[in-house]
Amino acid sequence: MKTLSLPTLAFSIAGSIIGAGFASGQELWQFFGVFGIKGIIGLVLSLTLFAALCSIFLLFCKKRGVFSYENAVFPTSPGIIRKLFALSENILFYFLAVIMTAGAMEVCRIFFPIEVCRIIGALFALTVAFFTLFGLGSVTKVFSVFVPLLTASSAVIFIILVFKNGGLFNFNAGESTDLLNNWLLSSILYVSYSFFASVGILAPLSRHIKEKKHTVPAAILSALLLGIIAFTILFSIALFDSAREAALPMLYISSKISVALGGFYAVILLGAMFSASLTSCVAFFEWVEAKITLSRPRKALAVFAFSTTAYIFSLFGFKSLISTVYPIFGYIGFVVIISVIFNSFRRK
Repeated sequence: MKTLSLPTLAFSIAGSIIGAGFASGQELWQFFGVFGIKGIIGLVLSLTLFAALCSIFLLFCKKRGVFSYENAVFPTSPGIIRKLFALSENILFYFLAVIMTAGAMEVCRIFFPIEVCRIIGALFALTVAFFTLFGLGSVTKVFSVFVPLLTASSAVIFIILVFKNGGLFNFNAGESTDLLNNWLLSSILYVSYSFFASVGILAPLSRHIKEKKHTVPAAILSALLLGIIAFTILFSIALFDSAREAALPMLYISSKISVALGGFYAVILLGAMFSASLTSCVAFFEWVEAKITLSRPRKALAVFAFSTTAYIFSLFGFKSLISTVYPIFGYIGFVVIISVIFNSFRRK
């Protein structure tokens, strides 16, 4: 794999947390939108903390030459701690693959009957499995395409809505879930979950950073890109009240504007889901191959098994998975953040 330039690194950091929930607006509304204006403040806080944590973590990995995520997060902890962390991180990777596959089927339900959607979901899982075999290089290439596309498309939809609806934003606070019942807690949980999910791919990517001085600017650029996407999505939903109850709010909105725009955004969403699922699979097998040597046929078989079982569990549904899985791993992520900050500032 080639070294990462500043823009590619920024796209990779941003792409590490963009998936079905983020790009569709479902995740953003559950964590921030339901809290009204306080949720907007929380989003700014989350993006700032995420950029800072990614900078600290990438600099630590590059400086210490540690490219395995469990060793980077818990470098001096007992082996059992690192093993438990690796287990929880890999469980998260698996659930992310499940959620992205469920999201792909949810997108297709707007256009096709459920039977066809299930076939598309299976093809989605198989395609992810195929690209996983090409490793980290495939992830950065996908990020470099879909992060700019998502940024531009969400901004275009927002601008269209402003002209159509006259800028009448409705940010009245909505009903939150039991796991996300406070705007500040929700904001911290979001950055905790997001950072927890991203370290698995950022640690091996840090090996390929072209220049260490690019790390902080890339993290800031990634936060700006995420901010453009997140704010345009949240404000779009605030302009379109009925979208709040949809499983995929931004797809619902774009489809209401025009069929063509809905079809275009569906492709963007599928791309975001594909990149998130691919990231999870690649990070999981990067970890596996650091532990054991897999021949090409055995890796292909293992990847196929991973994606096939993820597809089976994805049939439980998209919206319910997001509202349960993400907050739970957000709580676990607190430990990761504390450990990363502590180890980054301690002396060798």
